[in-house]
Amino acid sequence: MRKKVILLLLTASLAMSATACGKKKETSSSSGLRTSTASFMDSGSQNQGSLASSSGESSENSSASISSPTGDDSNAISSSGNSGTETPAKTYTPASEITDAELEAMNQAIEYVYTTAEVGTAGSSLKCADAAGYLLEWSESNSVDPETIKQQAYDYITGNYDDAADFKKQMDATYEQVLVLAKGDDNAKGLLTDAGMDQAYDFPWNNKDLDVIKAIKDAADEAE
Repeated sequence: MRKKVILLLLTASLAMSATACGKKKETSSSSGLRTSTASFMDSGSQNQGSLASSSGESSENSSASISSPTGDDSNAISSSGNSGTETPAKTYTPASEITDAELEAMNQAIEYVYTTAEVGTAGSSLKCADAAGYLLEWSESNSVDPETIKQQAYDYITGNYDDAADFKKQMDATYEQVLVLAKGDDNAKGLLTDAGMDQAYDFPWNNKDLDVIKAIKDAADEAE
């Protein structure tokens, strides 16, 4: 009888132990599952963060690549606008088509300097300013190229003036005033007003051609 009781108690004890072990295994499994799930969720969050970061960087890079050319185009347009305001190069009459009237206009410009400009006298700077205004006015309508002007001016000066050295001084003083008036500023306007010629000329001579005036000065230098 006692043996049976002992056997029954051992059997019951073994059964309880097996049940307890099963519960522990199940608990351990659940705990592992929860840990695994948490790790997966954490990994997913990190991946999402990485994707978001990559997406943000891509957007920034994309924006940078788009905005940069736009800035360049804007600068190019601005730069193009500035260059568009420059005075285009003047087209001269071909040498074979230069008329006597055009050469006569140049002769008259030289004569005006010879009869108007003075050097070393009272008010000489104002008289030279008058002559300079005449040259600037003539340069706007002239279509003869500077090289031809220089050749023709040299011939006119040496053929008509015995005192070519004196004309050179007149032309030098006049050319100085040409450079002052060509600026077209208030100082230039005041100089013309003082000379009494502010209404006589098309100031500020937007189509002036300093090259042809310089050609006459160079001819006077060589004719001296």
